[in-house]
Amino acid sequence: MNSISIEKRSIKYLINSFGYFTKEWPLFVEINNIKYRGLLNELINENEIIETSIKNEKVYFSRAEALKYFIAVNSFNNTIIERYKFSEREIIEAKKEITIKLIAQNIVFDLGGVIADESDLDVRICEYLDTKVVWGTTKWSNYGEYSNWLVETKNPKWYDYYAQAEEFNVDQNEIINLHTKYLHLVRFYDHSIEFIKYLFDKGHKIFFITGCNSKVLALRLKLYNIEKYVSGYVTSDTGGEIGNKEPYYTEFFKRFNFDPKDCLLITDNFFKDGLPANRFNLRNALFIEGGRNNKEFDSNGIQPDDLAVLSLLVSNQKNSPDIIFDSFKNLHRLFNEAL
Repeated sequence: MNSISIEKRSIKYLINSFGYFTKEWPLFVEINNIKYRGLLNELINENEIIETSIKNEKVYFSRAEALKYFIAVNSFNNTIIERYKFSEREIIEAKKEITIKLIAQNIVFDLGGVIADESDLDVRICEYLDTKVVWGTTKWSNYGEYSNWLVETKNPKWYDYYAQAEEFNVDQNEIINLHTKYLHLVRFYDHSIEFIKYLFDKGHKIFFITGCNSKVLALRLKLYNIEKYVSGYVTSDTGGEIGNKEPYYTEFFKRFNFDPKDCLLITDNFFKDGLPANRFNLRNALFIEGGRNNKEFDSNGIQPDDLAVLSLLVSNQKNSPDIIFDSFKNLHRLFNEAL
């Protein structure tokens, strides 16, 4: 076997290992360069790798994951079958795997970026604190600099507006008032609240694992009118660790005494949430249309560093989400079909 064959095979194995491959992944740039692009195109033309677009960004799928994706986003039809030459056996196996992955009693959500985009609300709170602090008496020149410092030092106050207010002698009741005042800025993803109610009515237990502080989370669950559906949560101050989701999952399984096979995590960020979940054999569904749009004051969260991502990729047995979906309406449909 010549070197070209080895390189082509390596590209296929790499993408098959990841399941889906985007610009966030290590080696994405290298595979798209002149040296490897021709080999990648050969694999695409042979339908060994499937190229598509998500949020106007190029994505490469393995055949198996592409088929599951087309089914999950409700775009699977005869045109897709003919274009990619999916066999009846492949289709049966894909539908079976989706059903198996969704059979879980305990459904675990992240909040921001999954149930709703809260970034505009967070930015308004940060802007308020910026105006209330006399920055000349501190070691920071403004709230943006303070926020950057919290991120760089992975300080738990980054997630805790009450603690920030206390640090600068701002009335903590104002944090509650700001949540109420700017609640209208929270953009709930279509059918997210309806999906939570559907799960609850079907007898599922609902949990949250989020970097949010517990006091802030409790306030938001109440304002969003979903606290009555929630059985519990793990937050940055109740077992979590800033910038690392593994301790959250350790605490979750310890506190609630669950078997991972009875749980499904729903998240919008595979590297931050799904990849470490794989280490615990916690199945995870990636909401590709989720996320936070307003990036001011680092409102998108503290991201894992490259070394942490690479160490998980090397040590994990599985490096892909179990399901990729684009809307809670479609996820609702998949749950109904799995019954």
